[in-house]
Parts: sequence; C-alpha cells; structure tokens
Amino acid sequence: MRLAAPIIAALGLALLHPAAADAQDVLDQLANAMKGRVYQGELRDPERLRISADEVERRMRRLAEDPDRPPEYFALYNHLYGVALMMEGRGEEGVDVLSKTFDLYRSTFGATSMPMVYLYMDYGDALRRRGSPSSTWLMAWRKGVDVARKFHGSKSVEYGMFLVQVGDKAIFHYQDEGDKFIRDGYKIVMAAEPKPDPLILGGAEFFMAKLEMGYNRRDKALALLQQSLQHLQGTPADDPDGLLPIVRGFMVGLYEEMGNDEAATAMLMVIGEEASGQQDAMAQPVYQIAPEFPERAVRATQTGTKISRELVSTGAVVVEFTVDEGGYTTDHRIIRADGPKAFADESLKAIRKFRYAPRFVDGVPVATPGVRYMFRFKFDG
Repeated sequence: MRLAAPIIAALGLALLHPAAADAQDVLDQLANAMKGRVYQGELRDPERLRISADEVERRMRRLAEDPDRPPEYFALYNHLYGVALMMEGRGEEGVDVLSKTFDLYRSTFGATSMPMVYLYMDYGDALRRRGSPSSTWLMAWRKGVDVARKFHGSKSVEYGMFLVQVGDKAIFHYQDEGDKFIRDGYKIVMAAEPKPDPLILGGAEFFMAKLEMGYNRRDKALALLQQSLQHLQGTPADDPDGLLPIVRGFMVGLYEEMGNDEAATAMLMVIGEEASGQQDAMAQPVYQIAPEFPERAVRATQTGTKISRELVSTGAVVVEFTVDEGGYTTDHRIIRADGPKAFADESLKAIRKFRYAPRFVDGVPVATPGVRYMFRFKFDG
C-alpha cells in the first residue's frame, strides 16, 4: 500500500551504486508522502516529507556531477523535488517540475510503468493544489488509471485498489465517475482468486464504506466497516498511518450519528487502551463536528444616534474542557473568543458533541483536564 515497495519492484534496482543510500532515501521520502493520502485522499502537511525542496535540489546537483550515476536515481529525485515543492505550497514550481519528469520517466522506465502511475497521480494533485480547473487534474488521474490497468492487468488486485483510491479522490468533484471507480475497484478486489491479503480486503471495504456513508446509507456502511475491522485485526494499531485506527474512528462517528452511544463508547475504550502503551499517551480526539456559522454573527457599531450592523466573516474561539473517563467532554469554558458571542455559543454546542478516546493509566480510563481546542470561523457564502 506504500509507494516504495512497488517502485522498487518495478525498477528492479540493485542499489549497488555509491549513491544507493540516497536513492533509498528518495524512495522512503516518496513513500512518506504517499502515507495518509492512500486513505485520506490528499497529501498532508510538509513535515511528513522530512526533507525540504532545497535539500532535494542540493542532492540533485551533487548527483548531476557524478558521471556514473544511474539515470533512475536522477528521475526519482526529480519526482521527489516536484512533490516537495507542492507540499511546501510552491504549486506553480511543483507543477513545472513534475511536468518535466514525464519525459525522464518515459526514457528511463517506459510509458507503461509503475513510477509513471504515481507521477500522474502526483501531477494531478499538484494541479489541484495550484488551483487549476478540476478537469485538468482529473485527466491526469485518468491517465494514471489507464497506465495502471496496462501495467497490472484489468483484473488484478493492484489495479482494483488503485481504482478505489482514485475514486475516493475524484468523488468530491466528479461524483458519478468517482462512484464508478470505487465500485469497480471493490468488485475486482473481492472477486480476486486467491483471496488478497487481509489488509487489502480491509482497505477495499473501508473505501466502499466511505462511499455508502456519503449517500447516508449508514447500515450498509457499518456492515462494511465491521468486515474491514475483522480483516484488519492483528495489523499494527499504533501506526498513525495505518488503516486500523482510521476504521475504528469512522465506526465511532457512525455509531454517534446512528444514536448508538454505547457502541461508540465501547470502541473508544478499545482505542484508548491500545494507545496507553505509547509514550506520553493522552486523550485522543476521535469524533469531531464543525460548528455552524451563525446567522446572527453581526457586529453593531453606533455613530451618534445611528446603529449600523455588519456580518463578521472570520473569527476564532478557544475552548478548554475535561475529557472524562467515558470520552465525553465536560466542564467547558471559553478561553478566548475573537468575534461575536454567537461564535462562542456555536463552539460550545459543537464541543459538547466531541468524543475522545480517554487516557488509560494502569489499565483504567482516567479523566484528562485542561484539554483545549480552537474553532476557526470563516464565512464563504
């Protein structure tokens, strides 16, 4: 499910060159960039890459001076450089670098190769983050899908999972196409013989559950999440980029929305107890909702005898509270409020619905006072 393994397998790199350690680091960096995006649908913050675009550029210059460098390394570095630029918010530069990487990949790995698949996906992400029309980055993802089909085969598990992941990214902008990708990919994975690895099955079920949740088909979504959970039992629960904690978190949210508070609490206890083995384990937020933007968010200004009112479009509220033994928030109080009182009122309404996995001490859930959360308000209408 991570990027490094399939790229290494696709390239068959011997990694015997003196720059092998650097090349392995490139693969690791690209893999880190891929984490989270597999399940969340987009790249996360720049810290995930663990390397700056400037550092990548310095390594590329050193590599360019080496006459014995394998061409694969320089191509991979170019890809990494484009991703680093994109994740640092330098979208225009990232798009330019990634667009030039296509020729490098075609000459180095071939037009139908696994590195080319991921390049199309990253290029689409870069276009999206730059603010390009959605049709342009969807076209890049479609090309990635086509290359993946040619590379893996239309009935392969790898192609099925790739379809599911692309569908999850596309559905927010192209619902019909995203829906079809997810359903087709799910069918391919579930029909595969021999049966795929449980992690693959659990991943496909999770994506399908997300799709059903989007249509408010909660019973179907819950059944799929329960199947996913069964397949994922035994996978590392303490891996923040793993799928198991994500599935559990979705189940808590679904139980809350279905009014099954008892089941939600039971799942929170499991999450909290498993996290207790981690150093400095604290109460973990699992179910959160965004406050509504209040219609009464106005500021009144008096000039002489005239009172004028205007909509306050932005603001922030910091709430402090206690997470009790059951994962509920209690003892709420406003620490800071920038904006009208309505912002604070809506923040308190939202925080009361939050659910946390409580902190465990010696196998027993305990209350955690002094937890803080900031709500930001921005009117986009």
